[in-house]
Amino acid sequence: LVDTFLAAVRAGDMQAILALLDPGVVRRADRWAIPPSEPAELLGSDPVAQGIMLYARTAQRFARKALIDGNPGLIIAPHGRLRVAITLDIRDLKIIEIDVIAEPARLACLTITLPAQATISDH
Repeated sequence: LVDTFLAAVRAGDMQAILALLDPGVVRRADRWAIPPSEPAELLGSDPVAQGIMLYARTAQRFARKALIDGNPGLIIAPHGRLRVAITLDIRDLKIIEIDVIAEPARLACLTITLPAQATISDH
């Protein structure tokens, strides 16, 4: 599901993104991850999908699938430097919760495992 989600985001395919989101999906983002004018929490598939579309360009270049503290997700790491970690809570083949982490102190505490690569940890 994470591969399908990442492909939909990279393609900017709003309908494909909506198909992967639970109608009651919640997106939470820390203040380091979003502009001050954007709400820290979005509720519902339409607002969450619209929020995701704002970052499709960044995903095209820098997003990678990863396990974040053992949970499925994505990382944004331009030039190998971790900037954002996104965890996805998945139930019944739908994304029910998205947590966007960009605060440096929170990022430093995460253990990130990339597919077929070594574990990254800043502890």
